[in-house]
Amino acid sequence: MSHPVCVMRTSERVGHILDVLRKEKHAGFPVVDNYNPEIATRNDVTFGTNMGLITRTQLIVLLKYKVRWLEVYISVNYSCN
Repeated sequence: MSHPVCVMRTSERVGHILDVLRKEKHAGFPVVDNYNPEIATRNDVTFGTNMGLITRTQLIVLLKYKVRWLEVYISVNYSCN
């Protein structure tokens, strides 16, 4: 895996998502909680708690339909219970 890892936080700005999709060619991105990008470049720091994975296609669909991360997070979590 390359370092630093390109991750998505559980709450992201649309501008950041667009930048990542333009710059990175990955098909999917880890979704993490408790992630601080300011200190994540140090080798001794983790990238937060893994919450799952989101694909490039899912991100594009979410952006297309202007779905908010929180709405998706809640619907996914409650539908799994």
